[in-house]
Amino acid sequence: MISGFWFLLSSIAYAAFLLLVPVSEISANGVVRPVWEERVGESTLVMLTSPFPPTVGSLHVAVRLDPIDRSKTVTHVGIPIFLTISPGQELLLDHLDPLVENLKLYQGVLGQYHANVFLDRPGEWIFMFELVLNDQTYRISQPLMVVEPQLPKIPLLTITVVILVFTLGYLAWWIRSRK
Repeated sequence: MISGFWFLLSSIAYAAFLLLVPVSEISANGVVRPVWEERVGESTLVMLTSPFPPTVGSLHVAVRLDPIDRSKTVTHVGIPIFLTISPGQELLLDHLDPLVENLKLYQGVLGQYHANVFLDRPGEWIFMFELVLNDQTYRISQPLMVVEPQLPKIPLLTITVVILVFTLGYLAWWIRSRK
């Protein structure tokens, strides 16, 4: 009877904890958040990344073209966006071989252009986008600061709470069984 009580109590505590964790929009690569935006013709080019802030390792880059006039819907089907990623000035001073990556992005789900890249060290990286809209070529160059990854706090907190609840339950069962 006691073990059922502690199981029920720990389940309720865990469910209450999960209710406190904020819910956000999740895509296949995680949550993508805007890093910067810039006007391009009659549209706005928006760059989103996951993880946010961008960290060393695998980086998911999503780019989308939003119409400036929200009442109009602009479709850019078949228009590729060329992306060149190169190290910034401080990374070039390290006398390491510069890694330059050239990608050709096509429109995918949700009208976004997607790419997964691997950045091997922290510092400033230059993202240069090139696209053609209405027979006009646009080149946008934006620096992006990449930081060292940090341990996620929510999963560690969840694991700690679950272990604590089950440890206290076992301790209570052990004390009652000794009486």
